Amino acid sequence: MKIFRRIKLSATELERVRAEFDDYAWIALDIRRGVISAGDCYMGELRDALLQKRSRAEDIYCVGLNMATGDLNFLKTFNRRNPKVGYAGEIDDKTKAIIGQQIGYFFGELPIFEAKREEAGYESGHIVPMLRTARI
Repeated sequence: MKIFRRIKLSATELERVRAEFDDYAWIALDIRRGVISAGDCYMGELRDALLQKRSRAEDIYCVGLNMATGDLNFLKTFNRRNPKVGYAGEIDDKTKAIIGQQIGYFFGELPIFEAKREEAGYESGHIVPMLRTARI
């Protein structure tokens, strides 16, 4: 199963995703356009899906999301293909924060992200994403 989204996943969709992905999802994220491609297939396919939808290679970052703990794993092998990332695959802290915020938006209905919002003191109960508007 592959997901291509520009909007937040609902609680029922997240339950279906958690069951199908065994609580771990591979995600390719276009941080400029705010679009994700997620699934349990090869990361190259997820990245190519974004490239086919007019995303630029330098805006795509690949992460793994543990949906039980909320931990993000930045995949050096695939992020190294991004021209903005050095050969070692290290991503700067500012970009990691943007990625974390956008993943928190798309998967915001997961209990782990709800707990993080409460810790951070969000009064409205949701995260406002830093997404630019663009047509898909």
